[in-house]
Amino acid sequence: MIIVIIRHGETPQNLLGVFQGQSDPELDNVGIDRFKDTARTLKNEKWDAIYSSNYKRSLVSANLLTVDVNLRRLVSTDFSERHLGALDGKSKELLISADPELSRKLITLEYTPPGGESGRSALERFVRGIHTIKNNHQGRVIVVSHGGIVALFAHHMLGVRQTSSLLEHGHALIIKVSGAEISLMGMNVPPNSIAEICTAV
Repeated sequence: MIIVIIRHGETPQNLLGVFQGQSDPELDNVGIDRFKDTARTLKNEKWDAIYSSNYKRSLVSANLLTVDVNLRRLVSTDFSERHLGALDGKSKELLISADPELSRKLITLEYTPPGGESGRSALERFVRGIHTIKNNHQGRVIVVSHGGIVALFAHHMLGVRQTSSLLEHGHALIIKVSGAEISLMGMNVPPNSIAEICTAV
């Protein structure tokens, strides 16, 4: 089966360059408009399900997809962004300036932000969500999720060596799941190329 993991639309906090973990902002107007464009590029394809995290920025993005794709949105906390504790809402630039190793730490399994969630815990629940999809669906499934946790998943499960978010808003990480094997089909795929990659598999 093919799972297309799309990063939610842009929020005002994204423009401010702050960490977004458990905070729950809405999409801004640009984020809404661009995700509508994403939805239009996917509406003529066959999808078996659309999943979303439980955060508003992901829920609203997924709702925009369901209008054109004509599927009910399914919500799973397994795909929610990593809980960043004391880092949430803080300037990325200032925190990384104070701790140049922070970007690297956030991609490790051992690091836990103060009051937040360890990399291991976040990765385990995300992988659990992938296996839940595999056990309940066939064909192609869309997941609307978040940049940080997708980067963690890609680093440890797919061997992508990148310490910062690897998905632009509305772009996709595409994976193939066959039995216990998860393989990378496309990374940071723009909306107008998603269908082509899915069809080629």
